[in-house]
Amino acid sequence: MNRKKEATKKETPQSGPEAPANLEANARAYFNNAESFRKKHQQRSMAKAYEKALELGRASETPDGLAIAAEAALYLGHRAKTRDAWSMAMGMYRESVVLGRKSGTPDGFYAAARASWNLGNTLEEAGMEGLEEAFRETIQLGRDSKLPDALEVAAKAAFNLAGNLESEEESEVWREAIELGKASGTEDGMHVAERAQHYLTLYLDDANKVDAEERDRK
Repeated sequence: MNRKKEATKKETPQSGPEAPANLEANARAYFNNAESFRKKHQQRSMAKAYEKALELGRASETPDGLAIAAEAALYLGHRAKTRDAWSMAMGMYRESVVLGRKSGTPDGFYAAARASWNLGNTLEEAGMEGLEEAFRETIQLGRDSKLPDALEVAAKAAFNLAGNLESEEESEVWREAIELGKASGTEDGMHVAERAQHYLTLYLDDANKVDAEERDRK
């Protein structure tokens, strides 16, 4: 009977003072549970599992554990935003960025890029300052990750950033969106590149017209 209880305990994720590898494994177990709850639309159980994955992954201090924590924080940010807790959402997104960077892994950088991208969008929707910094961080994190989906997110961030700029730098950022979208190789990434090329052409046409008008005045 004691053996049976012990076996059951080993299969259940536990928190507390553990070795980093165990913390990471338990963080992953809780994260997988959260994903299962999310698919079943069991929101409360999902949130609790993500919170535990964040806690254990952060405590593990291992690269993969921190990456798990970064993704858990990202999803907690999403949940907070859907509940109109925007301040909490932005806090979770910022924590995801910190944890993803600290992990130093492609998956960690990808989670951080998604978090920074959502932070920029949230700041834009709220009419708050800081979106340029958030989008630029997304671009860098996407490049650091090198994963196709991360490069796609970076391309989207460059596209949004270019649309918010009112300077000569706008053309450079359109070009960056084109480059990143093509580098991603994803369907959505290529679509972003095509749209960025369209807006770059319009920008250059307008710039050429202004230059021509100035020459005529001289």
